Amino acid sequence: MTLRPRLILTVAVLLAFTLALVLAACAAATTDEERADSGGTTDASQKSQRTSGGTGILTTPELVELLAPSVVQVAVSLERGRGVGTGVIFDDRGHILTNWHVVRGASAITVAFEDGTIAEGELFRSDPLLDLAIIRVDRLGLTPAMFGDSDQLRVGEDVVAIGHALGLDGGPTVSKGVVSALDRTIIGESGGDLTNVFQTDAAINEGNSGGPLVNAYGEVVGINTAKIAIGERIGFAININAARTAAEYLIAQGPVPPPGFL
Repeated sequence: MTLRPRLILTVAVLLAFTLALVLAACAAATTDEERADSGGTTDASQKSQRTSGGTGILTTPELVELLAPSVVQVAVSLERGRGVGTGVIFDDRGHILTNWHVVRGASAITVAFEDGTIAEGELFRSDPLLDLAIIRVDRLGLTPAMFGDSDQLRVGEDVVAIGHALGLDGGPTVSKGVVSALDRTIIGESGGDLTNVFQTDAAINEGNSGGPLVNAYGEVVGINTAKIAIGERIGFAININAARTAAEYLIAQGPVPPPGFL
């Protein structure tokens, strides 16, 4: 079912103007009453293999095909409707990386895979300050994404955003752009600063949150997180080095204890 978008607006001051920063920019949702705003790792030793064409650089269709098994749609049940975002398969043990604002307040989580199958998900761990969350599904043998080194990113480098924009039927949406700037600071959904994020002009729309930003080698270099509501093609992604470190830490902590557990 195609969902109508809801936008979550976060106010940020940039260049002396108050801009609306859409953090759920990325999470499409609908309510019964209105449109409003809302919302593994490959082992550390695993290295991406850059072999295509002898140069390692993939065409856009090639990298989309490569990432397809590793990108999922995340649908959540909320108090007043439903929300849709995107996730990246982090490892082959059922852990999926997404944004915290995608699953915030969710009473139920459903994960849809590239092959059309669906699984119930659970919020495993989250870090609101970094706007990251780990969902776990009871499924083994998943295909983790390949992760690059975001410290090696250069301004002007080609990137591709993949995600379930607007919750549209028929698979994820793909948009292409460049790294527009490095080391940005934006106000996160928790109200704190998200530092060392990078800016891209690849289109990031409602439903893209939690999806991968991919370099020309098919490596995930960022997690799509936000866009500026006022402006043209000004989006932001959490750098994958920070996201991957946080995800590994969260997974190592184990699942959140049930209420009342000491």
